[in-house]
Amino acid sequence: PKIDFKTLRNANTVKITSYSDLAVRILLSEQTIKNEFIRTARRLNFHYDKFLIKFSPPYIELEFSVPASTIPPKDRKLVEKFMVNDRFEGYAALRLEVRDSRIFVVPAKVILNHFLLPTPVLAELQKRVNPIYQIPRVLPFDYTLGKVDLLKQYIFFSN
Repeated sequence: PKIDFKTLRNANTVKITSYSDLAVRILLSEQTIKNEFIRTARRLNFHYDKFLIKFSPPYIELEFSVPASTIPPKDRKLVEKFMVNDRFEGYAALRLEVRDSRIFVVPAKVILNHFLLPTPVLAELQKRVNPIYQIPRVLPFDYTLGKVDLLKQYIFFSN
């Protein structure tokens, strides 16, 4: 990009006078994803007894144990017949998709208390939680992320 240095020196603001198409690439590690889950859980007052994440391209694998009381009632009603001892324990294999800088989760397989969740239940849960995240734009650049690749230790987003 071509930066207007005179404006930068005088007004202490960045002004881009011209630029070609931007190549935007973002790498997120497993630890970053774990930290985001923990931060979101604290914000929503949501409690995990167990939460493990593993990148196994093309899937993100999750192992979890959650008290049933932490699940909102309308979502709990959807999966309550799979509940054992007032808790949800299980495994999920998820794929990520990116459209217009929004991240969507597509569950490939979810096992809840030794029961494989049926496709209609997965579809309804997917509708309720997606998009899971909106990637903010960094001004003054105008870009839209549309590709995601899951690597062994990172998630790679690009435009």
